Amino acid sequence: MPVVLQAVAENAAGDERRRPLVAQNISISFTNGVATLPTYVLTKYMQNTLLFNASSLTTVYSWVRNYAEFVDPSIRFGPFSGYGYYTLVAGDTLAVTEPGALYNPASGLTGSRTLNAPTVPVIPATYLDQLIADDEIVSDIIELGAEMLRGATAQAVGTAQR
Repeated sequence: MPVVLQAVAENAAGDERRRPLVAQNISISFTNGVATLPTYVLTKYMQNTLLFNASSLTTVYSWVRNYAEFVDPSIRFGPFSGYGYYTLVAGDTLAVTEPGALYNPASGLTGSRTLNAPTVPVIPATYLDQLIADDEIVSDIIELGAEMLRGATAQAVGTAQR
């Protein structure tokens, strides 16, 4: 099942028209400007994310692809001084600066922000729990899961007949 969920989410996230079907708002708790992303966030598509402060929607954060540019103080002056910035530091670690602030891992933002990002649907904890996904994505999961089962069954039958 994890392989099916990952494949369907990657497929949807790779198509800009279907990407919103797998995007969700995730509360991210920062300590000194860094936070660990949940494992279900598709970090490959971070350039298609939106970070915002739910209690101050006028605060704008801009994605910076390269860490070297993120720590460069020159991006915080001039016409872009009113922006906060965020980037991936390593793998699943997200770093953020508030508008006008320089990045300092010893005294950065401590608090929560919301990240809207493409994600892999999370496997329900029990059979009683519901899979939280858009209906179109659930349909894709069922279709790909059935294809994979048919392939595995055909392969197992072929092996048994030899």
